[in-house]
Amino acid sequence: MKLPFKLLAVLVSTTLSAQLSVAVLDFDGIGITEDEARALSGRFGTEFMGVSKGTYKIVERNQMGQILEEQGFQNTGIVSSDDAVKMGEALGADFIVSGSISKVGTLFSINARLLNVQSAEVVKSISHDHMGDIVDLMTKGIKESASKLMNLKEEEAPSIAILPFENNCAGGKLNSI
Repeated sequence: MKLPFKLLAVLVSTTLSAQLSVAVLDFDGIGITEDEARALSGRFGTEFMGVSKGTYKIVERNQMGQILEEQGFQNTGIVSSDDAVKMGEALGADFIVSGSISKVGTLFSINARLLNVQSAEVVKSISHDHMGDIVDLMTKGIKESASKLMNLKEEEAPSIAILPFENNCAGGKLNSI
């Protein structure tokens, strides 16, 4: 009876420690330049990977651009769930992050969603408002929004991060731990 328990423990441990891949698409820029939107999107991916503390690995942006171009996709923030699934499959990603960054006066608003490529479900969707200039947004607001998408307060450990259990839960739904 000890052998099946050990096997189960190994399987659970392997599932929990497996790194999942995330492709962060370029966010659409509203009231900001295309270059600013691209720079902020790149920073979002870096911060998302940082706050995940190893839960996720990010699909390399240069590689992502080449693959999406070859497949006839545009790397933009607002995509349908169907297109996001196709993009994720082409990139070999488990999840896609898409969204927009808008500016009105000195208010920046980040809207982002995390989509499970396998199930086409939006796992989490956030809005994050940041007052200040674009430098403030780059150095503080982007990390805050990435933490929010990971379900973390900035100081929390990733043990409460969203982890998929597609093969271990009824109905193939994602659960939070």
